[in-house]
Amino acid sequence: MVTGMGNLMGLSRPTAPAAELEPPAGSRAAVRTALLTPLQLVPFVLVPVFLFSRSHGWVADVPIWVLIGSVFAAQWGSNVAFALWPPGCRTWQMVLRVGVMVCGVALAMYATGWGPVFAFGYVFAAAENIRVDGSRVARPVIAWMVGATVLGQVGIGLGWIPSLVPQQQVQGAAVLAVFGSALVIVLLQWSTAAKEDATALTETFERRFRALVQSSSDLVFVVDLTGAVTYASPSCTDVLGYEPELLLGHESGILVH
Repeated sequence: MVTGMGNLMGLSRPTAPAAELEPPAGSRAAVRTALLTPLQLVPFVLVPVFLFSRSHGWVADVPIWVLIGSVFAAQWGSNVAFALWPPGCRTWQMVLRVGVMVCGVALAMYATGWGPVFAFGYVFAAAENIRVDGSRVARPVIAWMVGATVLGQVGIGLGWIPSLVPQQQVQGAAVLAVFGSALVIVLLQWSTAAKEDATALTETFERRFRALVQSSSDLVFVVDLTGAVTYASPSCTDVLGYEPELLLGHESGILVH
């Protein structure tokens, strides 16, 4: 029996969501590479920007090394965290990596004096981690974001952290900014989770199809819209005397007698 199953097997599978695999051990070489990448020089470009902004009162009147140091700390921390706990790592390692990134973003935000006004930085950190580790990242990001923001606002309230936004307004801005950022992160989570579910469903169908056709003694072919064979079952060897690989790419008409 010759069975046409459309071009199901000819479709390229989307990348599966990251599983909780045992990550490769973080090595000194990986950390050293992360720290010595040329991208680490990017904060130096911000020196004239920070100097100009500070002279016009656009950022907090703090030493320039505080501003540049906060950006360096955020960037270095992010790179080292990814080197130590790469995508696909265990949940607790992923949570630590996310925490390092979110706290780095918060440090840079509050060092400028604008604090929660720059909360969109949280969204960028969340988007990058969701991209590489799937929807499971969303909740830890939100938890770290809330914690970092609360600490930052407490620091402003106690006068430990400078703020260019008046006290009453900056507290309200923090609530609105965290709520808005959390909403965007949840939307990213839902979108990614839907893609992961679709991928898992496709893989389930493919595994069932493969199990069915590979164990069958019948001839099973899959052809695409051009009529070319994209899959031939192992039974071809016994029935036709050809290895399945030899039939791939041929027009299906030559298989019908």
